[in-house]
Amino acid sequence: MQLAHPAQLEPARAWRVVDGGQTLGVVVQFEMANDPNASGHHYYSVRNKLEQELGSIDALGRAWRFEVHQRDARLVATGTLLQGACAILGLSAAAQLVEEPLDVLRGGSAGR
Repeated sequence: MQLAHPAQLEPARAWRVVDGGQTLGVVVQFEMANDPNASGHHYYSVRNKLEQELGSIDALGRAWRFEVHQRDARLVATGTLLQGACAILGLSAAAQLVEEPLDVLRGGSAGR
């Protein structure tokens, strides 16, 4: 029997979720650190403009929203990254993803 080993995931890319000219959320892609054979081993963290994680999207495009006082997240969409982020954040399909360098988001400017 092989024991499970924790995987170290690192932020790789990030996007602001913009609707009506305002940033209403952030999506951060996490992937396996220093592992070139880890294709497909990533997920997306979807956060509101205060950087509170509201849900996640897996490598297959399934979007899960975390529910208050519930153990399990609720499946809210399948599809593209934008569709999943909009479903988690409760936004219209008019929203857009705008890629940002990770250091810009780390500086706390997600709400601009």
